[in-house]
Amino acid sequence: MEVHNSENLIKLLQRTYNFNKIQFWLNGKPITAEIPPAQTTLQFLHTNQHLYGTKCSCNEGDCGACTVVIAYVKEGNIVYEAINSCLYNAAKLHGKHLITIEGLGTPGHLHPIQEVMYKQHSLQCGYCSPGFVMSLFALLANSSHPDEEEILASLEGNLCRCGSYQSILRATRELSENFTTSDIIPDWCRAIEPRLFCFKDKSETVQRSGKLLFPCTSYLIPRSLSELTDILKNEPEAVFITGGTDVMVRMNIQKEEIPVLIDLSELPELKQINYTKQGIIIGAGVTYSDIQHSGIIKSDLPS
Repeated sequence: MEVHNSENLIKLLQRTYNFNKIQFWLNGKPITAEIPPAQTTLQFLHTNQHLYGTKCSCNEGDCGACTVVIAYVKEGNIVYEAINSCLYNAAKLHGKHLITIEGLGTPGHLHPIQEVMYKQHSLQCGYCSPGFVMSLFALLANSSHPDEEEILASLEGNLCRCGSYQSILRATRELSENFTTSDIIPDWCRAIEPRLFCFKDKSETVQRSGKLLFPCTSYLIPRSLSELTDILKNEPEAVFITGGTDVMVRMNIQKEEIPVLIDLSELPELKQINYTKQGIIIGAGVTYSDIQHSGIIKSDLPS
């Protein structure tokens, strides 16, 4: 990649946190790793960590076989989010806690979700099972006793070609009725939560923009619109990425090489839902689940 020597870029890089290595937790253990920007979380788990419980099927974010969970700080609270690891850039794990199927249970000591799914005969070929377990973990870690609508919404991204949906739903209903978040979240997972807050507060390593520099690709994470504007002046051909549902498919399936990626997921201006005289303004970075849980949306559009 050509290095620009303009004064604006130099000033930008002076206030940009440059790092080739990222830090996060994996199943309760601290990880420091050098992550190529094009590497997905799924590839990192298989190639770097030799953890194969997370499955690769469609590699396009459609089937849910690769589902893992990330824990991070959002609006002052710890949230557990199910993600498609085949689309989630591993570089975005910086400062988060990555939880995979290997972390939840062992053959001799199953997690409650695994135990109940086994009891309800929810397993057939087993290929999709890790993804279902992790989606249910995210659901039950965030909400004790979810209702039927929440259960169905949490599983709508997971496909089972063997057709075990009814037994999986029976297991989920049993879990919802008989278990709370304290039963679902392991102690080692709870122990990481305070560290996520501490990591979030370290502005010198987390709050500044990040620029991952590698031979063929750079991955930039602006933390404000002004920084994004400065970057675009010097990298006008850069490609935006947030959820990765388009860009990562192009890189995974079509093997497209993209010299510069700009991750917009840390821009607070794009994540806001505001009520104005003209109506409700929804930022371009707001997710569908954010809209579903927004107090503004619920009060103005209750149905």
